[in-house]
Order: sequence, then structure tokens, then C-alpha cells
Amino acid sequence: MSAMSMRMTSAMSVSRRSFVKSMGTGAAALLVGARGREAWAGTQSATSAFVPSATSDLLLSSNENPLGPGQHVLEAMQGILGESGAGAGRYFFAQQAKMREVLGAAHGARESNVVVGAGSSEILLIAADVFTTPDRGVVTPDPTFGTCAGRAALLGHPVERIGLDAALRVDLQRMVSAAKGAGLVYLCNPNNPTATAWSGPDMRAAILEMLKISPETTILVDEAYYEYATDPSYATMIPLALENPRVMVARTFSKAYGMAGLRLGYGVSHEDTIKKMSDWRGMDMFTSVPGRVGAVVALGNKPYLAKEVERNEVVRRATRKFFHDAGYEDTDSQANFVYIDIRSSNEDFKKACRERGVRIGGGSKLYPKRARISLGTMEEMERAFGVFEDALKEVKQELEALLEQTHAPGE
Repeated sequence: MSAMSMRMTSAMSVSRRSFVKSMGTGAAALLVGARGREAWAGTQSATSAFVPSATSDLLLSSNENPLGPGQHVLEAMQGILGESGAGAGRYFFAQQAKMREVLGAAHGARESNVVVGAGSSEILLIAADVFTTPDRGVVTPDPTFGTCAGRAALLGHPVERIGLDAALRVDLQRMVSAAKGAGLVYLCNPNNPTATAWSGPDMRAAILEMLKISPETTILVDEAYYEYATDPSYATMIPLALENPRVMVARTFSKAYGMAGLRLGYGVSHEDTIKKMSDWRGMDMFTSVPGRVGAVVALGNKPYLAKEVERNEVVRRATRKFFHDAGYEDTDSQANFVYIDIRSSNEDFKKACRERGVRIGGGSKLYPKRARISLGTMEEMERAFGVFEDALKEVKQELEALLEQTHAPGE
């Protein structure tokens, strides 16, 4: 046997089984869980290139679930791969249809009412591709999640941006007026980055009015943060979407279900609308086998989801109280992040936080004095509160010094 062959044989002696075991329930919890960045540093092999150091910043910037999907999901995902890992080598075509069937049933619908994607972002991309044209563009709030508008702009299709109302909610009346002749109207509810939401009756009335004045327009409601909304008047638009082929709802497993890294989202609508999107996208080959299994298992464990929603609400109340007690106002958050008026440059505040080991979101250029802060665990937020206090003092002192310099009498 040649030296090269011996080396290859030696390398192959690390069996697929030992690899899967090394990435089993424990390590999978680190790699698939929402973050676990410090623990990642303990893993070895080829994954080391992706492993942050043990001193990684506290990430409160991407509206992630800090706990991940739970042990029940991790075990199910490992189970589909099999002890040897051979499952990773299969497409599992039948499983794709089964997942859509389960998702449909969860909303009182059928498999034909569901299209899946790599996160709900793919659903938004497909909607922009299918429902906008060079003559019929997208109408979108501003600021909001930008995938639909970005895709339409890339295609050279018109984008009309509608500012928010005084309460930093999507301005439904102005959206209704702008809908006429649009190919697609995008409504994010609760909205990102403002965390504000409209009630179910208000949303339904606005959508029906849009369809009345522009019956050829498709309305896409992004409910990425649906599970986190606690306002009793809030409601999903899925029943309306099942009735009307011009309405679609996008959902994701990236937020409350803790599966951001697994990339699994879906759209629910009338089967005619789903067929248009599925025909454009083609065969469902864009979601991972573990992600599909994880989504089905996560969807079926309602107590785990309820516990996560309760945890988020407790942390949200504590975070809002911290800023209120410090004299800063925010919006009525219905999501897993808050939107704070810090009365200073958010860019300066972000920089000051990052220098102290905490990363926060970008907010919006339209609201340069507002900070979007994702909610971590209570322990993480307690650590972050001290950072926020110091950072706010720093930017306030810098602002006061700048104002004093600006108003100083000339020589």
C-alpha cells in the first residue's frame, strides 16, 4: 500500500458514526441552539473556523431566540440523520410533502395552501419575483424589514415607501391610499424595527379596503413575530389569506421557535397563490432535512413555545422598565426586541455598547436617535443593563460637550 493510501485509510478510520457522535445531542445543542457561543469554543475539527472566541460579545442585534429550539427538537434532528449520519445523504422527498401537510393542518388548511422556504426571507423574495413587474411595484412601510423592497429594486421594479404614523406604527391609511395599482403591498405586523403592531380587526379592515380599490394587488403580511405578540387584540391574517388568493401570510421558525440557523419559513395562502409561487420556485429543494424535522417537532410542542413566549414577556417588561426608570421612552413592543428613544445618536450608542462587549441593532436612518435592542435571557439583559447605563452616560456627555463647543462665544 502506498504512503498516500495509508494516509487516506487512516483518515477514513474516523468513521461517520464517530463524527455524528461528536456532533450529537450535546454539540448539536451548541451548534444549532440560538447561540451558545462560549461553549462553541470547546468543539474541534473543521468547525473551528466558525467558532467565536470565549470572550465573544453579547449579541442583542438580530432578534434571535437566546435559548434555541429545545432538546426535543435537537433529538429529532439527530434522529433523522441516523446514528451513522447516512440520513444526511438523502433528499427525503416524501418528507417535504409531509411537512407542508403538517404546517397546513396547524392552520386548518391543506398541503396545497403552504409553500416553504429557507426562512421566511425566501418567501418574501419569491413574492417580490412573482407579484411585482416593471409597471406594478411594491408598496412598503418605511422603516420595515427590507427584503421585499430590496428584491423589487434589484429587479428594477418600482418601490414606494410609506412613512410610519406618530406612534411609529405602519400607517395603514396611507398604505391603503398607495396600494392602487401596486403589484405587492408588504405589511410587517409586528413591524421590524419598531416592534409595533396593529390589531386584527384594524389589519383586516385595511387589507379589505386595499383589495377593494386595487383588486389585482397581492397583500403580503409578514408575521415573523406573531408568537411574541401579547396584545389581546392582535390576530393572524391566515384565515383571510385562505379565503382570498390576493392575501398571503409569511411565518418563520427563526424567532420564537429558536431555529434561525436552520433556515425554515413558510407562506400560507389560497392554493391558487401557492401554486404560482411553487411553480416559479420549482421543486422544494431549498430546505434542510434536519430543519424540516425540527420544524414539525417544534410546531407540535405547544407547552415549550408557551414557556418561551412567557420568558420573552418577562424579559421584555424588565427591559422596558429599565429604560423607563432611566427616563427613556420606547414603543409598545409586541416582539422580542425593543425600540428605544435614546435622545442621542444611535450610531454613537452602538459604538459605546460594542466597546463594552454588547452589540445592538441598527435601528433606522429615519430615526437616528432610536436604538433597536434584541432581548436575550434575563441574565444577559442584567449584564447588558450596566453596559447601557455607561454607554448612555458617555453619549450624553459627548453630546453636551459638543453643544457647549457649538454655543461657545467666538474669539
